[in-house]
Amino acid sequence: MRRAAWFVTWLSITLAACQRREEPDRGSGGAAGVEKSALAYARTGAAAELDRALELSLQKPQQSVAGQTFAAILSRCDAFYGDTRRQELVERALLRHAQPSLIEPLAKLLEPSFASARAASSSADLKRRECELFRQSLAIEILGVIAAPRGVEPLLEVLLDPSKEELQALAALALLRSGVPAESRALKLLATPDKQLPALVSLLGQMRTPRACQALLAALASAKTLELRAELAVEVVRCGSPASLEAYQKAYASIPRTTRIGVGVPAHEALAEAAVGAFDASLVPWLLEQSRASPAAAGGQGYQQSSELLAAVRLMTPEQLRKVTEVVRRRRVRQEQEAFEYCAAQLLACERRLSCYVVALSEASNQSGTEQIRGIKAAVMLGVFGNESARDALLLRYPRIRSPVIRFWAAQAIGHLTRKPAEKSLQTLAELVRAANDAGAPHDLALEQMLWRLRLRQGAPR
Repeated sequence: MRRAAWFVTWLSITLAACQRREEPDRGSGGAAGVEKSALAYARTGAAAELDRALELSLQKPQQSVAGQTFAAILSRCDAFYGDTRRQELVERALLRHAQPSLIEPLAKLLEPSFASARAASSSADLKRRECELFRQSLAIEILGVIAAPRGVEPLLEVLLDPSKEELQALAALALLRSGVPAESRALKLLATPDKQLPALVSLLGQMRTPRACQALLAALASAKTLELRAELAVEVVRCGSPASLEAYQKAYASIPRTTRIGVGVPAHEALAEAAVGAFDASLVPWLLEQSRASPAAAGGQGYQQSSELLAAVRLMTPEQLRKVTEVVRRRRVRQEQEAFEYCAAQLLACERRLSCYVVALSEASNQSGTEQIRGIKAAVMLGVFGNESARDALLLRYPRIRSPVIRFWAAQAIGHLTRKPAEKSLQTLAELVRAANDAGAPHDLALEQMLWRLRLRQGAPR
């Protein structure tokens, strides 16, 4: 018995000593130990230990300890970058422990420009650039999770930095999550002529609050360049008010067909695509009129498909079908005819029955290839004809949609049909976004943008 008791005592002492060796120093002087341990756990992919180290850093009386720990892990991302499992482990751990005390250290990580990194030639230079991209991407995500007013300025600096084009969509999402403070600051920047950059215009278009739409309209009226006018008109038309549609059509008429925006996209093509996002079938006659200016050659040789006609095909109602048919047959462009046939078939199958369009969104035959056009048509028709009941049915059906492009248009329809964001609908949206992230599915950016746009609309001043 005495030997057994001695063995139990010895085992307890040994286990306690091992635990003390494994854990970072909990004492007041253990900041360096916490940082060193957290970095070691990130390198080795020890999830539970990394979580414990980060929690300890946040419990330290000096707020700088947590910032130093997070910065140390991100600054040494070369130790785990490229290993998918360890990379995801670090991402999840840092995002779980996001707190306002981290804003300043994270903002400092966003300071390096990408201008010199673009010239990377050797494999080592390329890896350093990829690591820098990962580091800044994760810093932006953490700032978005924190969503505090103090984080708005560093995020806007990323958005307006031409060398950080790869990070701008992520920064825009983080700013959307930041809500009214981000909207107010973006509105002030838009009033400054030298800050009227496409990324800022796009951000306010994503926000699409009454204040944002008014500011975009005012900027469109005074735009100095054709490119800026086109960028603004793309966002203005999606605001959907009579004044927005009128300003959009006026801008369209003033922009030559040779104008290009972004990475060389024809401005008229972008403007026609944006018109679909207004979900307003009254634009169909006007789009048909514009399509007459798009050249087309019979027999498919040297044709140029009309973006305006393709937009009209997606927006057309049963009553407009005959007019659109006449234009498609007269032009005889194969791609236009194919898109029209799919859209017309879906329109004739459902007419104005919203439940029919909801089912069509997730039909297996519509999830790939050219058949996806039918699913897109169903989503657009829900935006045109729908109501909040149709929106609720769409939310229930959404997880069954497999096509990314149909999911995109379904997300746009959800936003359009949500006039007054209710907490229940926003919770459903949040659950859909969370479920997709937990399942490791590809990031559903359009749905998450919609969630934070509606959250912003819920709290934004009018």
